[in-house]
Amino acid sequence: MAIDEKHINGEFYTVLTNATSGKVVLLCSTIKASELKICLAKFDLKPLDKVEFVTLDLSPTFEKVVNENFPKAIQIADKFHVIKNGIEYLQAIRIRLKQQELKNQREEQIVHEIKYKESKDTRLVGPKMQISKTYYPKKLPNGETTPELLSRSRYLMVIEPHKWNEHQVKGASLLFEHFPELKKAVDEINCFRNWYKSKSIEYEPFENERTLGNWID
Repeated sequence: MAIDEKHINGEFYTVLTNATSGKVVLLCSTIKASELKICLAKFDLKPLDKVEFVTLDLSPTFEKVVNENFPKAIQIADKFHVIKNGIEYLQAIRIRLKQQELKNQREEQIVHEIKYKESKDTRLVGPKMQISKTYYPKKLPNGETTPELLSRSRYLMVIEPHKWNEHQVKGASLLFEHFPELKKAVDEINCFRNWYKSKSIEYEPFENERTLGNWID
């Protein structure tokens, strides 16, 4: 079986499907564990005991639902939500770096304004520096500031590198040159995504487990 939430006309529903046939077994207008238990109680309990596997996201609510109603089932975190968590982790790093760059710009602007005022002070003796009144943040070779580069790299984090077009490859190169921390995180997540991909039938037994163990280390 597979259990997940569905957003329909502004409301959240819980959908229980047969993972093999794809047919909907239950559609409930709630995502609360207590209410789902009442809905599932309408079924004969014997078939529920025969369910061997339940695929679900990483929600504690659905974990509780499976524990209470499918006691013999092995729970499997579905690939989509596991990878989605990894992508959200990348986005969190990108946003943190962007906030830091914006903070740096604000500090640079304050310094610039102080220097501008000093350059106009008639009491100071010596040559005056030519400083523009307006502060202009530093631009990268592509004409963007670092916060702009980080903002426009949002979708770059979602796409696998082999699917990047020429423009995205150039953008990634500039991004990773200035933010090696982000490159390291992207490489790690893509390594994990590759682990999830289907392997050939000749694949050595337990190699997948060893690869995952190395990745975790």
